Amino acid sequence: MSGKAGSSGLPPVLAPVVAPRAGWSLIVGLIVATLREWRRRHVGRRELAKCDERMLRDLRIDPGVVNHEVRQPFWRPPRDWRD
Repeated sequence: MSGKAGSSGLPPVLAPVVAPRAGWSLIVGLIVATLREWRRRHVGRRELAKCDERMLRDLRIDPGVVNHEVRQPFWRPPRDWRD
């Protein structure tokens, strides 16, 4: 045998592909960031629900849009209600 790759008719052996591993601090950081965002959405929707008709009129926000938004679960991102 000459030792050349592929000289035996077999394909060359490739090294296995190894995916990069995320450290625990990165994983925990992403979880904490997600929980903070969900909390922010919950608090924001609760505050929006407290607005009365006059406040909504001053902000030029339709009460129907507010009603829809405050019924959304915390994991759903808020829609752009300014349209």
